[in-house]
Amino acid sequence: GTPPQNVTVNFDTGSADLWVPSKQICSTNPSYCKKHGTYNDKISETYKKNGKFFSIDYGSGDVSGFVSQDNIEIGGLPVKGQLFGEATNIDPQTASSEFDGILGMG
Repeated sequence: GTPPQNVTVNFDTGSADLWVPSKQICSTNPSYCKKHGTYNDKISETYKKNGKFFSIDYGSGDVSGFVSQDNIEIGGLPVKGQLFGEATNIDPQTASSEFDGILGMG
């Protein structure tokens, strides 16, 4: 986003989706936000609303929310207009991970 917001993602070869936790999750799960970075679409000048629902089922639990579009940077490489999942519901087992979100490479 613009300005940049830092979240840590786990590279996943078993999926092809990118998702990060939405700042909205802090209202329903404040303890999650004490341990994890979140994405706040309200402060990004380059955010574009998509709004479609997404849900991903992993073996360790599911993640759901809505699709958003923004500029991202991965390892110093900029990507403009990237679609990604803005997660508002994260299964407790997935939420207990050290990473904030997932970048699917599959």
